[in-house]
Amino acid sequence: MNVDAIVLAGGRSSRLGGVAKAGLVFEGRTLLQRTLDAVPDARRTIVVGDTALRAQLGNAAPARSITFVREDPPFAGPAAAVAAGLDALAGLDAFDKRGAGERGAEVLDAGVFGAGAARAGALEGPGVDWVFVLACDMPEVGAVVELLRSAVVGAVVAAVDGATADSGVEPDPGPAESNFSAVRDGIVAVDDDGRRQLLAGLYRRQALMGAVERAQAAGPIVDLSVRALLGHLDLIESPVQNALTHDVDTWHDALTFGISRKELAS
Repeated sequence: MNVDAIVLAGGRSSRLGGVAKAGLVFEGRTLLQRTLDAVPDARRTIVVGDTALRAQLGNAAPARSITFVREDPPFAGPAAAVAAGLDALAGLDAFDKRGAGERGAEVLDAGVFGAGAARAGALEGPGVDWVFVLACDMPEVGAVVELLRSAVVGAVVAAVDGATADSGVEPDPGPAESNFSAVRDGIVAVDDDGRRQLLAGLYRRQALMGAVERAQAAGPIVDLSVRALLGHLDLIESPVQNALTHDVDTWHDALTFGISRKELAS
């Protein structure tokens, strides 16, 4: 199962007085670092937000491909950020095909990939099958990601068991794509109140690309909500406690996690 990640870190943080959520420190790590640490196995990670965030990682940047891009225009909302992340992934696919090799953390102009064109080109090759889409303002994102991973395994095992019961033939238990068909378009965290947390999900890459193309065909995606972008997808819902999906939008939210104005990345 091949996995990439798109981390959304580009909001205005207006209710935090403009203080970047990604730089808030919880239990010794910034919220951005905690989000990156939640997906250590991602082949490529795209951080969509202010490219100055790269400096916050310092020597803590993991030894894997992390690319920083900006949605166009900046602060264009989560749908535009997801689109920018997908364009960056498709552009990196093209670079890899040309033998660009491994990269560390880097900053790239999303425009270099050509919005939409790079995504269309990605359909010509196998690419990476799955993409985590994560907001970087959930302090407990690591626990949420682990629950999503467990839910994927559960869906696959249930599908294999069901196929065995129906046919009497033991299916191939290997990591073939067909064994992940039960995950449908993806899997998303759902809190205790039944709300889908669409920025805490694991999606089929082609489902994400299709959602962006569908939205763009209907009009501009600037300021389009993530619910309008992804709400129609056929997703498995993975129950997650409210305490794990709480995000930081205000200083009151921050204080519930023990985060104060002093807990900022230097």
